[in-house]
Amino acid sequence: MKAPSLKKGKTDEPAKPGGKLKSARITLLIAGLVAVLSLGGGIYFARYALQKDSAAFEAGATPQEAPSAAEGEHGTTAKEEDRGAGKSGDTPEDKGAATGLLEIGDLTTNITGFDAKGAPTRGFLKLNVVIAYKPDPDSKALMESRKPFTKDLFNAYIRGLSEADLRGTIGILTLKSELLKRARAAVGSDVPQEVLINDLIVN
Repeated sequence: MKAPSLKKGKTDEPAKPGGKLKSARITLLIAGLVAVLSLGGGIYFARYALQKDSAAFEAGATPQEAPSAAEGEHGTTAKEEDRGAGKSGDTPEDKGAATGLLEIGDLTTNITGFDAKGAPTRGFLKLNVVIAYKPDPDSKALMESRKPFTKDLFNAYIRGLSEADLRGTIGILTLKSELLKRARAAVGSDVPQEVLINDLIVN
């Protein structure tokens, strides 16, 4: 009698790890693809919404809301401002016409000089001056009230002059400057603006 032979059966082999790794990679790829698609879609819709809002804002703005550069802060143009400025205020001609003039009259005094040989000579100086002053409301009364004092200071100054002091343009300008200083000293202010010489005779 034969002993029963034992047949080797198939044993269960352990699952290969490669299959699980492959399925995990596929899952990660799918998840990454979904994430990329979601991100791209979000960016697209965000840009679309921004462009739509910008278009709506530009369509709602009107030219009246943004004044042009030619308009001022109050909506007036430069030409209108120029016209308005021209209506108010005095012109330079009007201001010049209102300048006051005070006639001092003739001033006569002895004056010394030298002849060609260097010998001293004596003559006389005749001077007629006018003072121009500011056109203030009270200037005329002030200048008239101080006229005697002004004339006295002028006489005291010209009595110390010589013929050499009056030679040339520099001599005349110096004379006018010194007379103006004394006119302002007599008035006590800068109301006198200029000294005008009508006549200057040395004989």
